[in-house]
Amino acid sequence: MSLDDLKSRVKDMPISSVIGRYINVTRKGSQQLAICPFHNDHSPSMTVNDQRGMWFCFVDNIGGDAIKFVQLYKRVDFVEALKDICQALNWNFDEYADKPKQVSAHVEMGKKLMTKSSQLYQKYGMQGDQNIFKDFLLKRGVDPELAKTYQLGYSPNGNVLLEYLYSIPSEKDRDYALKIAFEIGLLKDKNQSQYDTFRDRIMFPIWDFQGHVIGYTSRSVREEQIPKYLNSTDSFLFNKRQLLYGFHLAKNAIREKDSVIIVEGNMDQISLYAKGFQHSVAIMGVGLGDSALKRLMSMTTNIYLCLDNDQAGLKATERINEQWMSEGVIPRFINLHPHKDPDDFLKAEGAIEFQKRIDEAQPFIDQLLKNIIPTPLPELPDRQLAILQQSYPLLAPLGENIMAMERLASLAKKLGLKSESSVIANDYRHFLEHRTPQRPVVTENQAVVEETDTAIAPLNDTTVPVQKWDQTLTKVECTFLQQIVQHPELAMHSSLGELLDFVDNSEVKRFVSELREVLYEIDLSEYISVVDNKLNSQDFGIDIVSYAGAGLYNYRPTELNDKVISTMIDDLKYRLQEDQLKQKREHLEAKLKMIETKEEQQTFFTELAAIDKELLQLKSARKKGAR
Repeated sequence: MSLDDLKSRVKDMPISSVIGRYINVTRKGSQQLAICPFHNDHSPSMTVNDQRGMWFCFVDNIGGDAIKFVQLYKRVDFVEALKDICQALNWNFDEYADKPKQVSAHVEMGKKLMTKSSQLYQKYGMQGDQNIFKDFLLKRGVDPELAKTYQLGYSPNGNVLLEYLYSIPSEKDRDYALKIAFEIGLLKDKNQSQYDTFRDRIMFPIWDFQGHVIGYTSRSVREEQIPKYLNSTDSFLFNKRQLLYGFHLAKNAIREKDSVIIVEGNMDQISLYAKGFQHSVAIMGVGLGDSALKRLMSMTTNIYLCLDNDQAGLKATERINEQWMSEGVIPRFINLHPHKDPDDFLKAEGAIEFQKRIDEAQPFIDQLLKNIIPTPLPELPDRQLAILQQSYPLLAPLGENIMAMERLASLAKKLGLKSESSVIANDYRHFLEHRTPQRPVVTENQAVVEETDTAIAPLNDTTVPVQKWDQTLTKVECTFLQQIVQHPELAMHSSLGELLDFVDNSEVKRFVSELREVLYEIDLSEYISVVDNKLNSQDFGIDIVSYAGAGLYNYRPTELNDKVISTMIDDLKYRLQEDQLKQKREHLEAKLKMIETKEEQQTFFTELAAIDKELLQLKSARKKGAR
């Protein structure tokens, strides 16, 4: 069986029986109603329709099927929603989970070996006479229950894992287990001598996003041991840049608090978790992988960076900050001064003071911009401009986003530049057009690896697809999306291209364009199932899916006449144009607060007057058309 089979099984269930596992659904006459959990609802505004297999909230104007409800309610991606539904209905999700056929046997054996090795290390740490391990826990303030939560252990100085594998009775099973153990780096073979990779070390298991042990980071227990930290090498099972330490423990708290704290070390994450900051994760190595970033972004865009308070930590913070800014997200920076890392800070200052630092955290980009302002300020305009231009590479990941343009205008004002904002903006755009685009380059810390083995291609990302959370749609874009889905005749109209010119959200444009292409290929009797499959394809963000789902909920197979279609097209065109002009006006009004000179003011007033004139002309044309 597959995830498609599971999806079909969920859809075959009365939707009320699924949603009813999460919120109270009551019958009132022929309708089933519920208090909507997506806004401050006091009287039931959500209808749950078993015949259509969909729900709809007439206040939020969103809707969809049972899976979409759980995605929104739990703030999880598509596959995690299915898994959650299985848990709610006491179904076995593993019966449906898709597994990569070519590597499933390897992966299955690899995970078995990782699980067994973790149990061995825990046994030697917690049950054996290992004072080194217990002294480590005592010194770091880790109580036994917390050590159990993190499955901490100890690998003694010997070959306990190798000996265990050689005790497997079946020669075939033993040889296969040994082969995989070497491939995933649990064992090594050097000069015809086989031995455990991890010996005489404190063991920190590393989990995949679902909570399976897939690797280790370890710490030496003696001063003469080299290296101090030793990680599992990349393999078909383990790719540390795409992982986040402690994620499986933190994910519920991240959703609940709608924020995440990103730290650098395992002990930092463990300490934060123990002190109540359970919405924290640690990067593996010195960077944040793209899939790890996307996974966090699907859960929250409130990012707090709290890496080590040293030069290396600052450089890593700059790289990760740039990655987030490229996604249109502005991370905040938690200042640990005078302490080196979160673990040291919590030991010295405590949780209340750390929460205070969180509350005081400012955008990291603002700190970088502040650092380039000299004291005293230069008087020469050429020097002022040169300093301003130092900000261009820092702001470049944001492109021409208003968050960059506002900071640029504010910095110019602080430096004393008298140039018009439009001139400064054009100079910045010229920089963007002629720069060589670069992504942050992350190099792995080779010092933590004992030997450089022949590179094994890392496992392709076979984790669940990450659900995107789109930028907030405007009210008019939501209406446009719903109307197009509810009345497919609009998508086939010759004026659709013109309407899309007034839509700023690229995901809305893509969805509507793809819907139009589909409509040319299907019979309208297939419309509901085809659009439903598209909404379940995971190609679009949850906002797009929810508002389009509301349109599908209200769809009825009735044919509109040409006059009605033309009226709806004209109305949408007017509302989209008006919305676009109003957004331009809001952006200008925000910039107006930052200008100093009368000349700059006059320029902005002229632009505002031009927009107001366009709005009046638009309203006038609408009135004439209505007569």
